[in-house]
Amino acid sequence: MRTLLIALLIAGPLSAQQPAADAIPRELALALIDRHGPREGSADIVIGRVPPSFPPNTLPANTNVLGGIERAPAAHVVLTYREPPDTVLASLVRHLERAGWDRDDQYEPTGGFLPPPSERSHRFCRKNTGLTVFVSGRTGGGSLAHLGSWKPPDDYECGADRGRRRRAFDGIDLPTLHPPTGARMLAGSMGRGGRESTEAYIRLETPMHSIDLAAHFAKQLASAGWTISGPTLGEGAVIYGARRRDDEDRMLGGLLYIVDIPGTQQRDAVFRVVREVRHGQR
Repeated sequence: MRTLLIALLIAGPLSAQQPAADAIPRELALALIDRHGPREGSADIVIGRVPPSFPPNTLPANTNVLGGIERAPAAHVVLTYREPPDTVLASLVRHLERAGWDRDDQYEPTGGFLPPPSERSHRFCRKNTGLTVFVSGRTGGGSLAHLGSWKPPDDYECGADRGRRRRAFDGIDLPTLHPPTGARMLAGSMGRGGRESTEAYIRLETPMHSIDLAAHFAKQLASAGWTISGPTLGEGAVIYGARRRDDEDRMLGGLLYIVDIPGTQQRDAVFRVVREVRHGQR
């Protein structure tokens, strides 16, 4: 849907001036957006302006608006920037916080294998409105910022406290590990074996050798306060050990390992952490 919207928004101004061979008819675009048939509330695409239902006093001044789409009460707007995604995201976050939007981290991932902040969506909230922000690179340089507003359910709690309270009972906190630049994320997950063990998994496609990939993650673990040992090399596998103490002064044991998928440039990376069970604890 995002690719289709961008193509339509770029083609829109051209079609208003002269016929363009690659202009996408509005009816076709809307039909593709609603590819499973009509939905409640008709969608509307706007060119060069913000959709009417998008929250006011949200965008920075003098912002270049490519256009947007709305199906009330939700709306999506696309902005263009000359700066790279990480710079744009940082600037947008500062502006939104000044404009009264709160970071909504109750669904934010807090550890394990994650893309860099500039490559994933971020959520904000203000009163009874939610906002999703995602910044991507633009062909030829610069960035596209995607901001989507939506109406949360009545029992939705705006802000970060709920997320912090929820995570307090999740057991072991994993450090955040970012894949190397250019590596393609094919799959990922996190799992817990009760309160005393947990692991994060990711499958990457990258020409980087498994030894270098393991060293990339081991360096991040060391920066996060883990004591690293290794590597140990096996047939198509690289293993590092890791140790540190948690906030309750219990020793954590970690195992980072990379496994090659034979005949491909795919690698599995796993980081597993365990800790002791104290006597009398269930």
